Formats: sequence, C-alpha cells, structure tokens
Amino acid sequence: SSVRGCRAANRFAVISRPFERVSHLMEKPDLRNIPYFQKNANVDVTDAHWRQGTAIPLPERKRRLGRGQVIRYSVLVPMKNDGVSLAADILLPRSVAESQGQIRVPTVFHQTRYTRSLRLRKPWRYLVMGGEPIDVVNSPAKRAFLVAGYAVVSVDVRGTGASEGIWEASWSDQERKDSGHMLDWIVQQHWSNGSVALYGISYDAAAALRTLSLCHPAVVACVALFPFWDVYRTISFPGGVPLRRFLTVWVRSYPAHVEHY
Repeated sequence: SSVRGCRAANRFAVISRPFERVSHLMEKPDLRNIPYFQKNANVDVTDAHWRQGTAIPLPERKRRLGRGQVIRYSVLVPMKNDGVSLAADILLPRSVAESQGQIRVPTVFHQTRYTRSLRLRKPWRYLVMGGEPIDVVNSPAKRAFLVAGYAVVSVDVRGTGASEGIWEASWSDQERKDSGHMLDWIVQQHWSNGSVALYGISYDAAAALRTLSLCHPAVVACVALFPFWDVYRTISFPGGVPLRRFLTVWVRSYPAHVEHY
C-alpha cells in the first residue's frame, strides 16, 4: 500500500507542476493597477457593497410551479435610437403577474442569437413543457428562476430569431447598446423592482458580460457561464489544434448576409 501511495503522490506531483507554474496568474488582481480604476478613483474596488442582510425579499418560494402558474407572453420592444424592435419573452410567476404591480420582483435578463424559444409541432409539443415554448439550453435555468420568484426576460438579439434589424457580427457594439435599451425598458415594467441580473451560457454569457460593461445602474448581478474572450484560442484552435467540426457548424448558423473571413 505504501508503494501505491508513493506512485499516486508522484503522479499528483507531475500533474500539479503545470498548475504551480501558473498559480500566480490565479491570484486576486489588484484592481487599482487597472487604468480604468486609476482614472476613476471613486469607484469601490473592495466589494464592500456586497453586504449580508441586503437580500431582496421575494415571494414565497415553491419547489416547483404547476401548470398555469407561469404567465408567459411575447412583446416587440422598440429600441430608442432607431426604432428597430427586438422580440422578447416575458415569464412571470402568476402571483406576480396578477398583482397589478403590488408585487415587484428582480428580473433575470437573458439575450441570445440562437432563438429565445421555439414551439414544437403537434402532437410533439404536448410531450414537452406541457405544450409551452421551450428553450433547448436554458429552460431548466428559467424554471429555476421562476420557482425562486424572479421574473425572466429572454430576448433575441438584433437580426436574429424574431427580432428586426440586421445581425452585423457577434457581440457588436449595436447589440451592446440594444441591451442597455432593454434594461431601461425592464425597469419601467409594473412587475420590476428595478434590479436586474444578467444570465447566459456560451455566446449568451459573453453578451451578458458585454452588457455588464455598460455599468447600468439596474444591474446587480451577472451569471455568465462558459464565456470566451479569445475566439482563436478557445473555440478555433484550442491547444493549437483546429476545431474544424465546431467551426463548420457555427459558421453555417450565421445569417446569409454575414461575410465570412
């Protein structure tokens, strides 16, 4: 057993060496060395504003929401700068929707280029989500948010899904500006208490982080799962190996008018 233990220890040492070399990169950075914070000395970089006891009160939580307990509707939200409308799904716990503004809750804001929801053809639609439109990737998370008492707003970014306009490129400046207009719209709704959490996975996560950079006063949290910053290293040539299959499928999903390089 001692021999096995030594062998295991040696294997662990070999595996851990690369991580030891980069461990200094994982240390918490001093934000005061970043130019933005040097120019804006009044910005709080200590996270002291995240204090205990400031949690937003929510309606009574339930483990699951039965049929009819979620109110869903779709709207077209016009953007302030050019009037282009974005298609959005609004999902509310029934108690919130029927309170006529008496119950106001935080909102989870999700934006995607992969279609915010879809409805299956009959009779298959009745086998999934009780016939309700589904989001193949995010439906479980959206249900969890609703069970916790949050409102959920899911939007197709400009030029994708049912939204108007032209999708120029991934995470374009216009897409970022649109998200700011959506936040303005959300906080004006009768069910909103003025607090918004950003949420997304993969492309949607990077979009959430782009929205976060607006520093909109309504945003109090951001849940960005599996985003990527360097498209070359993370999804094009990870480890120097071309990821041809993924790139082929991903590029084919681009609108026809987008030029490929």
